[in-house]
Amino acid sequence: MLDTADDLQQRMVSLSSFIDTFLLGIRNTSDDQGLAAIRGAVEDHHRFVARVMGVLDGTTDQHIRAADLSTADSCRLGKWQGCVSDPVLRGRATFKAIVAPHRQVHDLGRQALELWEAGDKTGAREAASGMKDASKQVFAMLADLEREAQGA
Repeated sequence: MLDTADDLQQRMVSLSSFIDTFLLGIRNTSDDQGLAAIRGAVEDHHRFVARVMGVLDGTTDQHIRAADLSTADSCRLGKWQGCVSDPVLRGRATFKAIVAPHRQVHDLGRQALELWEAGDKTGAREAASGMKDASKQVFAMLADLEREAQGA
């Protein structure tokens, strides 16, 4: 039974990676100054925070471990940022400034689940609070980036 669960987990990871690559390709080929990627990043980060909070609040039926979470480099926003070639977009202060709080969201989300798994509920909630604060910064910067891209 364990082999089947592990195999299923590996297949889910492979499928998720394929979907990410596919969506990233669509977002990168659309002629919208990166708007599709920005909007997708907002949706992705809402889901990321909700997944972590669902574990802590007991409102999810999924078994999500810290190791299951994406990193700032492996999520769609991180992948998109890494492959943007438009010098105008890459040169925007907001594009550059989002890197640090984006990394914090992922690092603190992972830390929250690690603490939760270790039985430190208080520490997990503190890390989650920091994650939510950093997430607010990311959402605000993505909104700014979207406005900037629309005005370009």
